[in-house]
Amino acid sequence: MYPTPMAILNRNSHYPAISRLAPQIALVFSLCAMALHAQEIVYDNTVHNLDFGLPVTGEVGDEVTLGGTARNITDVQFEYFGNWLTQGNEIGQVRFYLNDGPGVDAFGSQAPKTMIWESPLFQLYPGYNAQSIHDLNITVPNNFTVGMQFYGIDRNAGEEMQLLLYDPPTVGKSFGDYWQKNDSIWGLWETDDVRDNFSLRLKATGDAPDGVIHYEHVLNRLRLTWTGKSYKLQHANILGEHLVWTDVLGAGGNSASVSVDSGSDFFRLATLDEGVLQFQILGSQMQISWGGIGYILQQASSLDDPAGWSLVLSGPNAATVATDTDQKFFRLFKL
Repeated sequence: MYPTPMAILNRNSHYPAISRLAPQIALVFSLCAMALHAQEIVYDNTVHNLDFGLPVTGEVGDEVTLGGTARNITDVQFEYFGNWLTQGNEIGQVRFYLNDGPGVDAFGSQAPKTMIWESPLFQLYPGYNAQSIHDLNITVPNNFTVGMQFYGIDRNAGEEMQLLLYDPPTVGKSFGDYWQKNDSIWGLWETDDVRDNFSLRLKATGDAPDGVIHYEHVLNRLRLTWTGKSYKLQHANILGEHLVWTDVLGAGGNSASVSVDSGSDFFRLATLDEGVLQFQILGSQMQISWGGIGYILQQASSLDDPAGWSLVLSGPNAATVATDTDQKFFRLFKL
């Protein structure tokens, strides 16, 4: 049943350049990398259906503990039920959070806080559906929260979005409650007589070697993804002794999408110096990226108030802010 300063770029990269003129080389390289790092299901709660759906409002999350040994997430799958007349604006998003927020109960449960990954928006459909996200490269700890949020659902008109519940997981573990975010504050919730464990399957590989680029030709664009957290993508149209590589604008996190007719024939990764900020202006937005792990980005409108620094929501090594923001100063804070 269902209830109601500019960064100094280290250009001495030792990683091979990948040419769009020889895609077969790039594809062979990426397939070899996948063969060396076989996938493993590290969390599976898709077997024991409770015939129950959790109505979703705002953002919810399921805190999971992984099984197995692989911790580089490559695939996410979950199931939902949608009740609406399709308008085309029904979309969803998945996020991974560390549970490093404030404690919420006497048992030491810590709320989700630091976001370590956010999926692109994806289309939702009415009825029973399974949503899959593939080709990821997200390193996670043993325990974290998988957050989900859905948009375009008009609940005032009787439309509803439900996450299907299963229990118990056959791989990994999960508590019988769920996280609900209300007014930016996370709290623990539970449904009477039901274990609130989302339908969810996570696949992973062992740690992939740093600096591996994966090439994919999608229509008239090139999709490039890479491993490692302290790199940026550069491009050039010829190779030579005095060649100057330039940064690919819009490349953030561990991926980039470029036009086939952009005029760039070769791509490579260059390392970012640890703890150094780099800025790129992209129209009305500014992308901020940095090298190293274990940092959070902070912002302030003035240097006069030492307590005026606040957290910028970001991925592991990049953030995007509006160029007209009142926040004019940025810094990295080492956790």
